[in-house]
Parts: sequence; C-alpha cells; structure tokens
Amino acid sequence: MLRELYIENFALVDKAALEFSPGLNVLTGETGAGKSIIVDAISLILGSRASQEFLRSGCERAVVTGVFDLSQEILSKLQWMEVLEEGLLLLSREISSTGRNVCRVNGKVVTLSMFKEVGTYIIDLYGQFEHHKIHDPREQLNILDHFGGDTLEPVKEKVSACYERVRNLDIQINNFSKKKEETREKESFLSYQLNEIDAADPKIGEEEELEEEIKILSGSGILTQGSREIYSLLFGDNGRAAAVYDLLSDIVKILQEMSDYDSSLQEKAKEIDSISYMIQDLAEYFRSYGENIEFSPDRLFQLEARLGIINQLKNKYNKTIREILEFRKEIAAALEDLHFSDEKLKKLQDKRDEAHREYMKYAEELSALRRTAAEELSQEVVHALGDLEMKNVEFQAAFHPLKEPGRQGLEEVEFLFSANPGEPPKPLGKIASGGEMSRFILALKSTRARLDSVPVLVFDEVDAGIGGFTAHKVGKKISNLSDKHQIICVTHSPQVAAFGKTHLAISKKLIEGRAVTVISRLSPENRILEIARMLGGSEKGTAIQHAGKLIEEAQEKQL
Repeated sequence: MLRELYIENFALVDKAALEFSPGLNVLTGETGAGKSIIVDAISLILGSRASQEFLRSGCERAVVTGVFDLSQEILSKLQWMEVLEEGLLLLSREISSTGRNVCRVNGKVVTLSMFKEVGTYIIDLYGQFEHHKIHDPREQLNILDHFGGDTLEPVKEKVSACYERVRNLDIQINNFSKKKEETREKESFLSYQLNEIDAADPKIGEEEELEEEIKILSGSGILTQGSREIYSLLFGDNGRAAAVYDLLSDIVKILQEMSDYDSSLQEKAKEIDSISYMIQDLAEYFRSYGENIEFSPDRLFQLEARLGIINQLKNKYNKTIREILEFRKEIAAALEDLHFSDEKLKKLQDKRDEAHREYMKYAEELSALRRTAAEELSQEVVHALGDLEMKNVEFQAAFHPLKEPGRQGLEEVEFLFSANPGEPPKPLGKIASGGEMSRFILALKSTRARLDSVPVLVFDEVDAGIGGFTAHKVGKKISNLSDKHQIICVTHSPQVAAFGKTHLAISKKLIEGRAVTVISRLSPENRILEIARMLGGSEKGTAIQHAGKLIEEAQEKQL
C-alpha cells in the first residue's frame, strides 16, 4: 500500500505529507482547489512526463516521494532492482528549474525506464483519460488478454515468438532472393571471366620461368660460343696456348721431381692433381652445355606469346598471378552458390512454412481462448453494470480478422455496447455517455480485480456525470474493490465519499499573498461537514443530517 505521499514545491503545494490507510481513501474539495495536483504527483512517481510547469513559482526544485509498504509477492517481482529493503519501497522524483529530472528508488538514482517499470507493479491509475484510452482497439485487446489470465498469456507469448520467427525468415528469404537475382544478372560475366582465366591457365612462378627461358634462347649464340671457348681453354686445343689441364699436369710432374728432395711437396702435388680433375669435370660440363644449347625461333615465339598472354591477364585484372588465381576461386564459389541457391532458397522457404504452420496453430488456439474469455468478460461486466444501476445493457467483444496475421494474433477486438434495450450494440466510444463510460470502466476494473496483483488503485473522478442512488452504487462498488486493493479515489460525489475509511480534504488558501493548496485529514466530525458541503447545502441542519445518514448507510453496506 501507499503509506505516505510527500510533496514539496509542486504546483500550488508548498509542503505536504499525505498519510494513507488501507482500504478506501477519498480526496474531496472545491473545484479548483487542487485535487488534480495529487493525481499529477502520483503520476509523477509512476514515471509520467515531468513538466517544469509542475515547479512551484519561484522555486528551484520540486520533489514528490511515495513511501510504500509492499507484500513479499510484489517485492519478489522487484528483486532485479537490488535496492529494495524488506517490506519498504521509496519512489522519489525531483524536478529542477535547470531541466534536470532525477528518479530514485530507495535513494539510489535509476533511469526513467527502470522507474516506470517499478511503478507498473504497484499502482494502477484510472482517470478521465481512460475514457479516451479505452476506445483504442489495442487497449481493448490488452484488456481482454489480461482478463484471459494465465491460460491465455503463455499462448500469446508463443504466438509472438512464432510471428517473430516467421518475420525473420521472410527477411532472410527476401535478402537471399535479391542476392540471388543480383548474382544471376552477373552469371554470364562471371562465367566469361572464369573461362578466360581457365583458358590462360596461369601458374604461380610460371612467369619467372618463361622470362628466364626467353633470356637463354635470346643469348643462345653467345652461350654456345662461350662454352666452346671455355672448354678449349680448360681442356682442348685452342691453337693459342696450352690448355689449363695440360699446364696443371706439367706442374704436377715438376712437383713430383722436387718431392724427391723435399717430401713435403708431395702434398702440394696431390692438391694440384685434384684441381686437375676438377678442371676436367668443368671442361666436360661446358662442352656438354654448349652442345645442348639450341636456338629455336619457334620455341622463342611460343614462349614470348605465352608470356604475352600472362601479362595481358595481369594488366586486365590489375592483379598478380597469385591474386588472379584467388579471384578465380571467388568467381567459382559465386557461381557454385548460384547453382545451389535454388536448393538453399527452398530450405529457407520450407523453414518459413513450418514456422508459419506453428504460428497458425498457436494463433488459432489464442483466438479460441480469446472468444472464451470474451464471453466470460461480457457476463461479468454486464453483471457489474447491473450493480451500478445499468440494467438490461449489452456488452460484447467483437472480433475482426486482420488483413495480415500479426504479432498479437489473427484478429483485432472491438468493444460493442448498448445501454438501451432493443438497440443493437455499437462501438463503445460512439454511444456511451460520460456517466455510462465512468460506470463501464469501474465495472471493467471490478471484473479484473481478482486477476490484478497491483496493490494500489487510483480513481480520478471516475464517478463523473453520476449522482443520486447510482452514485451510491458506484461508491459501494469502489468500496468492494478496497477489500483486495488500497484505493485512492478523487471524487465530487458525496455518495462515493461516504464510503471512505480515510477522508482527505483539499482546499486552496491565500497565505502571504500566494495561493497555496492545503491538504487535511478529516476527523469524523469534519468529515460530516465536508460531505454536507458536497451535498450543496449549508453546514447546518438537514445537510449535516443527510451527510451523517450517507456515512451511516455506507458503513452498513460495508459490513
């Protein structure tokens, strides 16, 4: 329950601490006294928009703090906040003239979204704005689904999950189809590129090998002639001087004669003899090398043509051979993807069809549950309206198929209502008067009360346009709700106010030249005077007697 509401520098309120009790708390006062300020303050700690218009003139900041005493059930839902103390919750909102807006939970600063989420667990606020809000088909669908309770909600979640899966697969199929079409438009060009590279059949390192062979063929004459001359100088008869091999042989012979006198020279003779063998091997190499070199114009032409093809390929793609071969892999992969894309697309479509079948299964189950819930809701609302002096009314939830299945299911809901016998039900917002709408919202809330775990309900003039005996019925209905919820009710109706267990009066006074809203908790005697004022009479005589009787009758109805 809301134990206390502290307001400082908020609108016309200087400082005020409102203490609330369990059960029904009523707030009354003259028109313009500032009753709406209390509702605005409560809205603020629910996370509504913080306007600087709320800031009291001449003040730097305004603060609204709500102190809540909560059940373990509610606290368990708020454990994620990690700022809660057992059984106690403080919600505080601060507005400053600089535009700074601070939200606190038990003194810890939190984001506005976190602040709002906490509020949804502890307070429901019903005011004149509900008359407009309830006309929205989305809100009507939410009301029906909420009424369906734990049976309906899990199926609704499955419908939403299946819808999201179908939607994601549709996106994948669309993207894949676009990519496939773009690739198919390039298929002939990609095939041409692949065939061109395959026809050239370039090899890594081939370019260097071609250039080397072309260079050798281009210098074949010089290489042949040079090899012959080297052979002659090393081993053959060059006609100019003795060959190197012959000279080394002569040196060996001389060293052998010298070693007869100096044996240490034998080693040198062996070394030169070994060199002679090396010279012989070298000479044989150059002889064979020169004989094997053959100048072939055809071969040179072929090599140069092949090198031209490779260079042309490199220039065309502006890549090295290694990069061209990597590019070929990419082209081949793209073409392969294209060839297998039909199969991939079919797999995606099969998945999508399966997801859609699952969606339809749960969506149809959800529709059936909604129709069952709609019948029960209709019966309960009609019964509750009968308690509020609206006899022979008709209320039903009509279902209209959506053009396209959606996240919420296959249909939208429209509340149809008729307050007069013989008149067919029509859309709620088009025919219900203000008083009828007020009672309808109250009846709707009373049917949902058994499902709501929200501990605090705030009613802001939901009795508008209602008077007399009907207002008494409205008061009783609100009082009945207070058996399971703490109710804070702003009312103009003396019949409703008479049911209050706690009565707060709101008035406007002039203090030091400034208008100030003052909130007072009424004693039993002053409560009679306030209800007498609301009855439109003086605070004496019959008005006081009537007020006392209203309170007495209300107390009897609560027993």
